[in-house]
Amino acid sequence: MADPDRLRPWSSLTESEQTELLEAYQPVLDTEALTCSFDRKLQRMQAFLKTRGVSVTEEEIRSPRRRKAGE
Repeated sequence: MADPDRLRPWSSLTESEQTELLEAYQPVLDTEALTCSFDRKLQRMQAFLKTRGVSVTEEEIRSPRRRKAGE
């Protein structure tokens, strides 16, 4: 498991890195019980990303960084 004191913020990842993590997370997500709770969904994603050395906050999900044209 990654060092929790050295987690990379989700917003610091490239789009490619984020996509790769989301693709890796989907099979895990498919095994979880369905929920409408945003808090529960966030907790699940945070737990998964922590194993990959990444952190994510509600703010990063709700206000993703805007990409410049051509990015």
